[in-house]
Amino acid sequence: MKRLPTVYLPLVLAYGATWPWIWGTWHFRDAYYEYAPLVVSLAVLWVAWHRRRFTQLDAQVEPRAWWLLGPGLLMHLAGAALAIDSLSAASLVLSVPGAVLLTEGGPRFRRLLPVLGLLPFVVPLPLVASGRVAFELKEIAIEAGLAIANVFGADGLRDRASIAFHGLEGTLPVADACSGLRSLLALVTLGYVFAFFFGEQRGARRWVILLAAAPIAVVTNALRIAMICVIARYCGVPTALGTGHDLANLFEWVIDLAALLALDAVLSKRRRS
Repeated sequence: MKRLPTVYLPLVLAYGATWPWIWGTWHFRDAYYEYAPLVVSLAVLWVAWHRRRFTQLDAQVEPRAWWLLGPGLLMHLAGAALAIDSLSAASLVLSVPGAVLLTEGGPRFRRLLPVLGLLPFVVPLPLVASGRVAFELKEIAIEAGLAIANVFGADGLRDRASIAFHGLEGTLPVADACSGLRSLLALVTLGYVFAFFFGEQRGARRWVILLAAAPIAVVTNALRIAMICVIARYCGVPTALGTGHDLANLFEWVIDLAALLALDAVLSKRRRS
């Protein structure tokens, strides 16, 4: 009971100005972290559900936790002093595990590692960084998607921030959402959950699934754009912007999930053999 008032409550209060920034970034227009509140909620439920497993282990004070908590708090102080909210938010990746290790001890900390590992996936990137990454991903997705679509007769041509088609009226606007950063972050998070909460937890399976999630997301986003372009060619631009866009989004996630499941099946089969 003493851990709440002596460690966790002061930590929550110390980050008082950071929580609104995180929450606002999660719900920012065209946000890339719309999935984060759901992930946090499920993580809390997972800890509550498995609480009995942790309470069977003795809580211990672990002084070595300051190797995590100390740098985390220094990062937070620097972010607060420089008014850089993203730096303060990033320090949570060190501060929260450090606080847990300090108050709960090594055995409980190791049981909680899968949940603590979710922190980098829900703490938002600085807006400058996410904007730059989104721009680069959009360039890759548009060029690759248009090339694939033209193989299937789309006959499209990029015109700055839009895609035009020979002989068709109207163009497909290329919005920032077309970068695929949102789906990349969500799929990598899903890949982590899939790898570290389900299935075989030994060997290279977990890391292969986690590392494969990002390239899968990039490829399927290019296929999504290609599909929209093909629909525009054969069904018209208005259809592509409406029903076609929705179908392409569904297609992308079906392929994403199928790829993760297929990869897991292959890795599990190889390990059993």
